[in-house]
Amino acid sequence: MEKVEMWGGIECTIRRVGNGYSDQLVSSGHRTRLEDLDRFAELGIRKLRYPILWEQVAPESLDTPDWTWTDERMNRLRELGIDPIVTLLHHGSGPHYTALHKKNFVSGLARFAGMVAERYPGSSTILPLTSP
Repeated sequence: MEKVEMWGGIECTIRRVGNGYSDQLVSSGHRTRLEDLDRFAELGIRKLRYPILWEQVAPESLDTPDWTWTDERMNRLRELGIDPIVTLLHHGSGPHYTALHKKNFVSGLARFAGMVAERYPGSSTILPLTSP
């Protein structure tokens, strides 16, 4: 009998509403609970769609990214033997200095994707955009 592999995902939308943002990682509590990753491992999950969101890492500029949160989580995923399926933009429109309809969106997202791929080369998959 073939073994079934369990996959999971974190709901991670950072949705822009006017000039503000609604962050589902904050709403769910996952933003501050590293131990959630241990619970996923206990469930037998070996692949996890996980956010490295442009709006979070580089909210002011791609020249000043803050990798603190993602470094901690990517290291823990590696320790737990969970392969991340990275999502860079999940139902969002990017940080305040861009938007889906702006000329700098595509080049900015491409640059961010390259930065993520360089920083986390062991990630099996990177999803640049997840749409509704």
